[in-house]
Amino acid sequence: MSAPISPDRVVAGTPDYLPAYLSNGVIGLRVRDIPMRAGVATVSGLEGEHPQARVACVPEAPYPLAGDIKLESMWLSSLWHLVRNVEQRYDFATGELHTRFEFKYDGLGAVVEVVTFCSRTQPSLVAQEIAIIPNRGCAVTVAAGIDPTGVPGRWLERCLSIPGTDDDAVDGALLWETLGSLGMCGAAYWTECTAAGAVETKNEEANSPLSTSYRFHVR
Repeated sequence: MSAPISPDRVVAGTPDYLPAYLSNGVIGLRVRDIPMRAGVATVSGLEGEHPQARVACVPEAPYPLAGDIKLESMWLSSLWHLVRNVEQRYDFATGELHTRFEFKYDGLGAVVEVVTFCSRTQPSLVAQEIAIIPNRGCAVTVAAGIDPTGVPGRWLERCLSIPGTDDDAVDGALLWETLGSLGMCGAAYWTECTAAGAVETKNEEANSPLSTSYRFHVR
């Protein structure tokens, strides 16, 4: 049996460009060309009210793979226009989406490589690995978490550990109610940073995106 045939890599968006799609039958993701930007997430069986048509629909869920990168004092999210050489490719043999781009300002920059997938063996799990290669020594901060910004619905619960326990097996969790109170979904996330000397910080502000950031220095 021959190996799956993966499509050609995408190096430039067009007016009819659709974000890359990943799914395992339970969770579906539209991953943007710059994966740190929040895309679209859906969950099988989740129901909500359409914000314009006011009828039942398959609603968006809080995006579980939101992130950001800071080089010295500047966040990528404030300088999207300085991202260059974006490249994405599917690997149909593994179900992975590979993204590579460059972020540069005032001579300081980095190549960022991102691998994203929806697990087939654990269908409630999605995962993302981010590798950052700066062009010189600098301070780097990388953040990851769950972002419900712009998703119709409301928080029911937000916590930074598993409720009712002292277990720190997750960085944070939320319970989300869809518009019209037609459904609820929960999400939890966990992060790990392999950079030496990384300092971890969590966003503890109520009703704001769940986020964990790591700051470290690259030689």
